[in-house]
Amino acid sequence: MGRNDHWSEKELREAFFKMVYTLGMWIFFMMVTIFLGVGKDWAFFDSSRVHAWQHILFFAWLIITIPLISWVTIVKIWKIDTLFRNSFKNRRK
Repeated sequence: MGRNDHWSEKELREAFFKMVYTLGMWIFFMMVTIFLGVGKDWAFFDSSRVHAWQHILFFAWLIITIPLISWVTIVKIWKIDTLFRNSFKNRRK
């Protein structure tokens, strides 16, 4: 048995909120990306009804939002960077 055998209700509620919030963010991102990329043909360069600025906007959306959502998920929601910093501090002592 590990040290996390007895989780409090508050800890479970926080973990559940983090999971739902993370999944919601990524699902919303994927829905918008699929709608713009496939539904509006912004991701396909062989479409004759799409202008170049729409392709540029779509791929700029991808390049900006994937690292941004990853950073928000890892650093802000799950605070994994703090976990790594604390584990390295404990090793030095």
